[in-house]
Formats: sequence, structure tokens, C-alpha cells
Amino acid sequence: MTASAKGGFDRARQKTVTIIGAGNTGCALAADLKRRGYQVCLYAHPDHADKLDTIAEKGALSYDGVEKGHCHLDVLTKDIGEALRFSENTILALPSYAHEQMFALMTPHVQGHTIVNLNGNFSSFVLEDMLKGRNALILETNSAPHASKADLNGHVDVWGVKNFIPIAALPPNVSEEKKAEIEDLMPCKLEWHDDIIAVSLQSYNGVLHPAALLLNTGWAEAEGIDFRFYREGMSNSVCKIIDKIDEERLEIARRYGHGHLRTTLQALKEIYGGECTTLATFLRETAVYQDIKAPSGIDNRYIKEDIPFILVPWYALGQAVGFEAKTMKSVIDLASVMHGVDYMEVGRTLKKMNLPERRIAQEQNIRISLL
Repeated sequence: MTASAKGGFDRARQKTVTIIGAGNTGCALAADLKRRGYQVCLYAHPDHADKLDTIAEKGALSYDGVEKGHCHLDVLTKDIGEALRFSENTILALPSYAHEQMFALMTPHVQGHTIVNLNGNFSSFVLEDMLKGRNALILETNSAPHASKADLNGHVDVWGVKNFIPIAALPPNVSEEKKAEIEDLMPCKLEWHDDIIAVSLQSYNGVLHPAALLLNTGWAEAEGIDFRFYREGMSNSVCKIIDKIDEERLEIARRYGHGHLRTTLQALKEIYGGECTTLATFLRETAVYQDIKAPSGIDNRYIKEDIPFILVPWYALGQAVGFEAKTMKSVIDLASVMHGVDYMEVGRTLKKMNLPERRIAQEQNIRISLL
């Protein structure tokens, strides 16, 4: 897409999109959007471009699952400037630990973009501060729309599409026309919220992953043991811990004025369908979770992403309004001991999210004190 003299974009061509990140989510979205008629640019950081390189060598991205076929993407690039010149519509499909590094690379090239930060985990507050004066609209979701897995052979399996995902914007007022453009980018319904805090408090990975993996550490680290994480790892007792974390999450949400948020079970039933009455039953019986294997060990994203970038900010938000989420803190502490890392120190704290007292007081109409 050609930038205008004012630094904006030629809106005569709206069916273009740039995807930042060529992993599971980025590849699934690239295939989906190309199939729906978009011109697609897929970007990968030069240090993490194995999948992008294979797609380039093969000349196409193949996909299977919900749909089956292959597609020829319009641009494959490791040049962030080229990627952001291609389209004003930019989707971030990044792991949480890569947010700040990628934001720094993007910032000089952003002008008038619409940036959808998938599974942002509060990072959009950081991005907003970095992009001041660049006329960008930033949106954050609580998850990716697809359940998918991309391999190193230029192929992505997509075994599920969510019925909806929550989203919120910075700044929060979005026109109906712009909402319609953003909704067209996604393969599922968008549920609009007026606050990114409400969206990131719906990051269900923080409820489901860390406690369950820590409680199955012996199995995960045992040689020759290959078990299904949800079907076999989510026992009734494990799910009691998970349910308690969910209760704490909802209490934090209530104290920030978001008492309407769903329980994790309610959300998963609406996202994937099903009639189970307990979370333990749902996770063991719902088709989308049946064949997901447990990680081999605890050195993976279920701990290294979901604790510092979800549980730590949740716990910090709770403390800021006088609520002690004891079960969350226990999980954070156990993981810190196992990894030899102080996740409360290295995680996404309120200060790192640029949420000082004045901002939370303004946006939530409550008074807090910084940790």
C-alpha cells in the first residue's frame, strides 16, 4: 500500500493486512485472511524466521483442519519497515515476551496505523506510550481467534475457531465504521469492551495453564511419559485450584468495575460450545482439547509467559485495590522457585505497564498505590 503525502494510507485499497509474527497464530491468520480475499504481508523477525523461510522456499502456505488448501501470500518479509508500509491494518501475533522488543522496532515506521494486538496481556498500555503523536489506533484482544499449530514445513493446522473474542481500544472511542473494518479482519465475532483492563482480565490461559502444569510437574518431567494436558492432567483436584484462581480473577475484575465478566467455564462454553456443568468435565470432554499433549517439562510458555505476563499483573492489580489473590501468589512463588527467577520482579508489573496511580484513578475511578 502506498503512503500518502500526509503520512497516511490510500484508503481506496482497504483489503490489505500486515501480520507481525509468523508463528502459530500468524500463519493461521495469514491463511484465513488470504482465503477471504485480503492481500497479506507476513513478517517475521530475522532471528525467528524459520517458518517464514520455509513458506518462501515452498512458494505457498498450506493449511488443514477447519479448511484445507494452500495460499500464496503477497509479501513475506523480515524488514519491519516494508511490512508496515504494506498496509495500515496491522495484526500483532506475538508471544508476550516479544512485545517490548517488537514495539521498539515498529515505532519509527508507524503513522496512522490500526494495530490489533492479539493476546496483548496489558502490553497495549506500553505500546500507546511509545506511539504518542503517531496517530495510531491500538486494539487489544484476550486471545487469538484460532486454535492452531504451525510447523517447520510451511504448514499450519487449524483445529478450531472461537465463536468470539473480547476486544478494547486505545483510545477507547471507535467509530462504527472503524469497528466494522476491524471485525472484517477477524474470523469470529468481536465482543467490544470500553477498557483494556477488562479484556486482559479475560486471558484464560492464566487460569488454565500455570497451576495445572505445576501440579503435573512430575509427569511432565518424567522420561517416556506422554500425556494429554487437558484430558488427563485436569483432574478434579487440579481443577479445584484452577477454579480458585478463577474466583480471584473475577474478584479483581469486580473491584475494577467489571463484575459482568464470565467465569472461565462460561466463557469456554460460549467460545467452543458444550453443556458441561464443571470446568473439569469441560476440559476433559470438549473436542478441541482432546488431543493437546502436555509440555515435556516446565520450561515453556505455560509458565514463562502465562505467569509473568498474566498472573503477575492480575495479582498486582488486586493488591493495588486491597485484594490479596493468595492462590495466584502461591503459583507465582512456586514457579519462581522452580525456575530460579523472581517472577514478581521480572513480570509485567503496574509500573512496567505504565499504569501509575493517576491513570488507574482516572480510568477506573478508584484510588490505588503503586507496588
